[in-house]
Amino acid sequence: MTGCINSILKIFYHGENRITPGSIWNSKIEEARANLQNLKKIQYVLGYPQGAEPTFYVLCESEEIMEHTKDWLNCALPRFYCKYARPCKEAEFEFETSLLERWPHGFLKITIWSQQRTEFDTDKYKKFIRYAVSECQTALDEMILRSNDSPNIRKMSDKSIGILIKAFMVAYREDDLERMVRHYDEIVIRDDIERRNKDTLKFMCLEKEQNWKAIIRLAHERNVSAQVVSSAVMVAILNALVFTSCKNGEALHAFEIDWPKLNESAQEFYPVLVKSPVFEIESEWRLWAIIAHVMNIESMGEIAFGHIEQAWLDKLMGQDTSINAEKLVLDDRLDLSKFNYDESSIAHVLNYAQTCHESEVIDLYEWVEGAPLKIKMCIKSQPSFYRFWQQLEVSATNYFQKFH
Repeated sequence: MTGCINSILKIFYHGENRITPGSIWNSKIEEARANLQNLKKIQYVLGYPQGAEPTFYVLCESEEIMEHTKDWLNCALPRFYCKYARPCKEAEFEFETSLLERWPHGFLKITIWSQQRTEFDTDKYKKFIRYAVSECQTALDEMILRSNDSPNIRKMSDKSIGILIKAFMVAYREDDLERMVRHYDEIVIRDDIERRNKDTLKFMCLEKEQNWKAIIRLAHERNVSAQVVSSAVMVAILNALVFTSCKNGEALHAFEIDWPKLNESAQEFYPVLVKSPVFEIESEWRLWAIIAHVMNIESMGEIAFGHIEQAWLDKLMGQDTSINAEKLVLDDRLDLSKFNYDESSIAHVLNYAQTCHESEVIDLYEWVEGAPLKIKMCIKSQPSFYRFWQQLEVSATNYFQKFH
């Protein structure tokens, strides 16, 4: 077996692969050798194709395991640093043929983001590559450690974690919260997926529920600012921050936002929000742009360019973030014709009367006084409502005396 591994690596780390025994990445060759010698059902090696970016090649014992592994990885990988794992069954570079000879069903490729995508200069991008490879490798090692030892790898079933996660993601894309929760309940009790990934799914459920306060609370509990954060978690946090600072989607579209409140809330997640954004759809980019605008993130317009409709982006960048731009809706006068004489209705009217406009007190007092005697006695037997009743009577008397 050692001879077979040596043969694979000799071909793989050659030619168009920038990782060679004489390169600065040569330590990755020995790491690859150690990985392949472990004889696990999931292994990986790192390549660096000419004209491309560093790429992890994830090697699975079977196509079935590869499919499950892809789902695991796309939940576990730090998307700030790399693309989604994708299956590859044909060699895109000559050196990849050595892998296909050993794993003819193909392999998964996880590629670090390009310099163009990150918009870093050359020096910053070199540092980014090192850090991104390290972060992705850590996530890979953790995932593989769990999955190689899990019973679902030793014996696949119809309820493997990969199938459950895939079904969850389909439900998420289809906005089917009921199915999401059902799959989440099955996933969360499993021991073959780490807590951070379970948390990611929880954030996604809360996002679809539009439970913004719960998202903020969970983010604090898990201290997300001090760990690797997936795009799904970031999207949930962006939604929570923005929609707790405006009334609804219509208000958001009109930029009727409490900008000072949003800025204050966003500062709590500063380490997360200043990471280079990686989103799939325009609505997610818009949420990020709103946060970036209020936080005055440098080059926000350039970063968002091409991902967001320019007219919308121009309008956003013209917003004054020093003010609360939420629309205030005037309270309507209480329509007494909608109420029947019962304890609940009288209690509601008495509560309303404590803060109403003085021009309403006469009508309110006359209405409560018109209640049947039995209901009035029952309400007045409760100390708090008896006090409210007295206060309403005093307010009505004072208002009457002003004009008579």
